[in-house]
Amino acid sequence: MNSTAHHLLLKRLLVVLAGWLVLHALSLQAELLQLDPEVRDYPVTGSLQVLRDPRHRFSINELLQGTAHGQWQQFTASSPPNFGLTRDAIWLRLPIEQRARTTQWLLEMSNPLLDQVDFHLVRNGRVLAHFITGDHYPFVQRPRAHRHLLFPLDLEAEGRYEIWLRVESSSTMNLGLHLWQPDQFWKKDQPLLLGYGFFHGMLMLFSLYYLFIFAWTRERSHLYFALFSLSSALTVLTIHGFGFQYLWPNAIEWQEQAIFFLVPMACLTLGKFAGHLLQLRGWRQLRPLLLSLAGWLSLLYMVASPLLPPQPRMVLLGALLLYSFGITFVISLLELFRGNRSIRYFILGWTLFLLCVLVFVLSRLGWLPPLPNAENAIEVGLAGLIIMLSFALTARLNEERRSKLAAQQEALHHEQQLVREQQHSLDIMRQASAELEQNVARRTHDLNVALKKLEHANAQLQLLSTVDSLTGLKNRRYFDQIYHSEWRRALREQTPLSLLLIDADHFKRINDQLGHPAGDECLRQLAQRICSAVARPSDLVSRYGGEEFAVLLPSTALTGALQIAERIREQVKAEAVVWQEQPIWLTVSIGVASLKIDSSITPDLIVRQADEALYRAKNEGRDRTCWSAESNSLQP
Repeated sequence: MNSTAHHLLLKRLLVVLAGWLVLHALSLQAELLQLDPEVRDYPVTGSLQVLRDPRHRFSINELLQGTAHGQWQQFTASSPPNFGLTRDAIWLRLPIEQRARTTQWLLEMSNPLLDQVDFHLVRNGRVLAHFITGDHYPFVQRPRAHRHLLFPLDLEAEGRYEIWLRVESSSTMNLGLHLWQPDQFWKKDQPLLLGYGFFHGMLMLFSLYYLFIFAWTRERSHLYFALFSLSSALTVLTIHGFGFQYLWPNAIEWQEQAIFFLVPMACLTLGKFAGHLLQLRGWRQLRPLLLSLAGWLSLLYMVASPLLPPQPRMVLLGALLLYSFGITFVISLLELFRGNRSIRYFILGWTLFLLCVLVFVLSRLGWLPPLPNAENAIEVGLAGLIIMLSFALTARLNEERRSKLAAQQEALHHEQQLVREQQHSLDIMRQASAELEQNVARRTHDLNVALKKLEHANAQLQLLSTVDSLTGLKNRRYFDQIYHSEWRRALREQTPLSLLLIDADHFKRINDQLGHPAGDECLRQLAQRICSAVARPSDLVSRYGGEEFAVLLPSTALTGALQIAERIREQVKAEAVVWQEQPIWLTVSIGVASLKIDSSITPDLIVRQADEALYRAKNEGRDRTCWSAESNSLQP
């Protein structure tokens, strides 16, 4: 048992020794970064070693013990490490040598959009410090509260140390490593913060200014440009880490999606703004269509981006940027070639902006060699764009002012000419004054007479539009107006409302046997007898259509309505209508409906009930009165 334990312990010691020898051999091959306290900062590219981990299977312990099988490579490029879009986990190892007893350093990683960064400070195979951070973790978890990823190195003794970094990200793997002494870093960072503050403050003020202009003028181009400026400013804030630091430090999901929402929003508002500014309409239908397509593609991307894999999402975002900005630039050039010289500043601004955006994107993707200040290319482009747009606005205002001045001068010339003509006409007017007064008096008299005739004609026309020409009763149109008015009054006063629908029995037989003139006479006599049976001025008798008549009885319950219906029926059949010395006996069928109006009753309910009652009276033999069983106003 003891022999087995000794053998197992010996094997472990041999494994650790082999791992240490491998690491020591690799470290000897690497260029050792020697830290001199007199030197304030170091670029670390020449001393880096890189290990790709495609399967994300290596751990720091396995690498330190030498049990992980991977091939380290010396990073030989002079530019900062940029691995583009990759799914691999990237391990970086930086051997350093401390020459002073106690020195503090800061390792800066200038890409704040990295998903996860594991930092280990190692000495003699032992981890002295470990930090894990990135935009998949709350901002408060960062070792130093800064927009970039800062890792403190507290080197308390002379000797050799190693910095181990494990990086993985769905965005571009542009690392930008630099080693600083703290005072030198903050000294370098303060002017940058001042410049960023001035730049973003200018963008925000510019957005608010155009929002106020839109609120005052309601011109949508101002709104679109304000939204474009705002979304662009938020995009830059996100790219440089200020958004995560100050605006949404705990919104991890939003931090991951912010770029993929704000950039399409900028493309969408850009297309809308360009379309309004360039005033694309009329025969140039293809150009507005292409700009609208950019907007629809931006909306589609905003909806679909959370569902896309990381690398296709970044590639599609770049394609969307190229299309949106490119089509805007091309259409602007075409407008300039067509003679629209007022947009030349617009084109200059977009040219500078597009170049800067292209440099930024290509440098982030690793498709360009390192350029100075490539990280600030978007700020330079936006600043140039704003300046050029202010020039464009000034040019447009000057052009409008010149046009207004020319119009004013032309108007002054016409006014002077008009004064001369008026002076010439004044003599003629004096000579014709007496005649004019006579003509005015005569025309005034004629006009008054014409107005009176017109008033009389309007009154007659109003009367004719509401009166049935055959019977002299009010027509269906007038009935509908009064019916709805009385229904609203009954609803307001909670009073009953009754309706009689009257139909002449066998009226078609009269027309067929005696002719339509006889039928017309019967309708006139029938209208007179119905009117004689209705006594109150508030009751309305109207011809409802054909041989149908309607009697509207406000403030009348069912019992009163039935009495009036029977009175009408009796008077109609009491005496024959004489036509060409031939008697014509008439009878009528009457349907009665009466309801006490409340909010649950619709205006068409009474008409429907009266019509159903009339239909029942016809089916039961005619010459009778029937009422709706649903009537609820038995008492007045």
